[in-house]
Amino acid sequence: MTTATQNPTANKRPEFAVKVRKGSGEKARFEQIGVVWTRDNGSMFCRLVGSQVVTDGFYIFPINREAGQ
Repeated sequence: MTTATQNPTANKRPEFAVKVRKGSGEKARFEQIGVVWTRDNGSMFCRLVGSQVVTDGFYIFPINREAGQ
């Protein structure tokens, strides 16, 4: 196993943001809880921030660098 395979985040910025939805209706908002990188073999690596308890699933959004996200 190479170092790049062991650490998929090395020298690469995350491509996706992991978010959970808080609230409902017009007051709903998304809270970012982590990021995702794609790997050379087509799989994805997800790193959550802190100790997350996710009970209702989460959303993965592409990061739009041009929009400053």
